[in-house]
Amino acid sequence: MPGYVDVPKDLNSIKSKVAFGLTRRQLICFGIAAAVGLPFFFIARPCLGNTLAVALMALLMVPGFAFGLYEKNGLPLEAALTNFIDVRYRKPAIRKKRFKS
Repeated sequence: MPGYVDVPKDLNSIKSKVAFGLTRRQLICFGIAAAVGLPFFFIARPCLGNTLAVALMALLMVPGFAFGLYEKNGLPLEAALTNFIDVRYRKPAIRKKRFKS
């Protein structure tokens, strides 16, 4: 057993954990997902049955989990989606390829 601990070179990538090994952002997003999904389940269960109610609850909760967990190049999901929409749709290309006819 070595007597040293590896320390990451980029300390900015380390997030502070608040509770249960989750960051504050993850706790908030999971709480919102639970606040949306659980009432839906208990309201829909008598009408739809357990299986369909659980499946629809899971579909309602997926965006909350995605916003809490997804991060690419240090950007959370909403920033990545905003950048994608800006580049793809809001701001047109400077030059458009034209074919000679």
